Amino acid sequence: MLKTALLTVSIIVVAFGLILSGMFLFANDGIPLIALFTGLALIIQGGFTIAYLGGALDPWKVWASQLFVSGEVASLLAGGLAFVQGFLYNMHPRNGDYEFGPMGLGVFMAAHAIIGLMYASSSAAFRRAQSS
Repeated sequence: MLKTALLTVSIIVVAFGLILSGMFLFANDGIPLIALFTGLALIIQGGFTIAYLGGALDPWKVWASQLFVSGEVASLLAGGLAFVQGFLYNMHPRNGDYEFGPMGLGVFMAAHAIIGLMYASSSAAFRRAQSS
């Protein structure tokens, strides 16, 4: 069940990353460069998780597991900070326009990280990483 939830959230995170990166690349509205970097981070986070869950990284079991946990911890911090920054900005927006996009993507990044860390801490994930 946890693996299915993580795979589903990973697909959603990759889709959001593609949309955000595409908005930066194809929109002429002056979208900031941070949108491209955030989109790429979401694509990498979701793509690595999909490869990890699918077994594409099985030749590097221990390394892949360590990278997976480190990446999820970093994503939890980045997503949490994006949420907090978006929340604080929306308390008093500079131009009167509320920005829910960065805050929402921060929530998805942090939710993905929490589910990923729960999966990594499960006994099945540890057995998979330890078996040779």
